[in-house]
Amino acid sequence: MNTVVYGNRPFYTAYSRDELRRKRNLQKKRLQETKRKLFFLSISLVLIMTLGVVFGSFLSNAKAMTDRPQEYKYFTQYTVSHDETLWEIASQYTDSHYDGIADYIDEVKAMNHIENVDEIRTGSVLLLPYYSTEYLP
Repeated sequence: MNTVVYGNRPFYTAYSRDELRRKRNLQKKRLQETKRKLFFLSISLVLIMTLGVVFGSFLSNAKAMTDRPQEYKYFTQYTVSHDETLWEIASQYTDSHYDGIADYIDEVKAMNHIENVDEIRTGSVLLLPYYSTEYLP
């Protein structure tokens, strides 16, 4: 039975089994539809948050990269002075682009086709790399 109120007086109506079954099925369908909508809403929110985190990190990396000035790699000729070693020369020209002086020396040796450090003599001309933020056309 179902209570229906008209005005101030309630009265009761009886439902047949088919009507009750239809009502229950309709309630189940509504509940299933509500659950389905809630599921898709939560999946959408998780997806949006994930995409926000991913793209937000890309944007922050891009901004961090633009904060530093553009640096260019150049090469200069260097004439070795009396009793000067490759280590002393490298300590003058190496910077943060290299893991250390040994890394810089390895690049200088490769560029100048030097196999042994003892091959460097007074008056030898070396090609040395260096970095600068100044653009030289």
